[in-house]
Amino acid sequence: MGTTLGDACDPECGDCYECVSGTCTAKQQGAECAPLKCRDYLFGWDDAEDQCRRLAPNDLPGTCDGAGTCELPSVEECPVEGGGATFACDFPCVGDTSACALYALAADVKVADVCNTGETCFVQCSTSPQGTSATFTLSKCGTTGECDSDSVECTPYACELGGCFDSCEQEDQCLSAYSCTNGACG
Repeated sequence: MGTTLGDACDPECGDCYECVSGTCTAKQQGAECAPLKCRDYLFGWDDAEDQCRRLAPNDLPGTCDGAGTCELPSVEECPVEGGGATFACDFPCVGDTSACALYALAADVKVADVCNTGETCFVQCSTSPQGTSATFTLSKCGTTGECDSDSVECTPYACELGGCFDSCEQEDQCLSAYSCTNGACG
């Protein structure tokens, strides 16, 4: 493990080795080594904030086995304390939150595992009180869990929850300020 350069070792010996007279030598059993980073694991889903949270940023030291291997503690030894958000979903985009489970590796859980990305989260047809304009809004859950809106102006046509009319067969397919003539509102 490593080559000698006089009294130095190159590259560094590693967590459970030390450089002694230019030779990488295993540290004694029980010596501390690289820690388990609890924040790399999940705390769970926070219903109040609609977010997948990590465990608090506690580090649990690993211990050397005496043969050069760093043994990490079990993730279950991490204190069950909530830390920062890994990601959040807007409320209408929240799907199956079971992937955001206690002790799951945070890097393995993606937004699409919990948020309904690509799904419709909001639909609205708005008409002005005077009947002179109409807007159709269709919102979909984006790739980062947010409900993204896209609006289309329908005027002079009316709209319904399926979208804007683009021709007319009867008067109610036009806004009240317009009339249906030869299949078109005007």
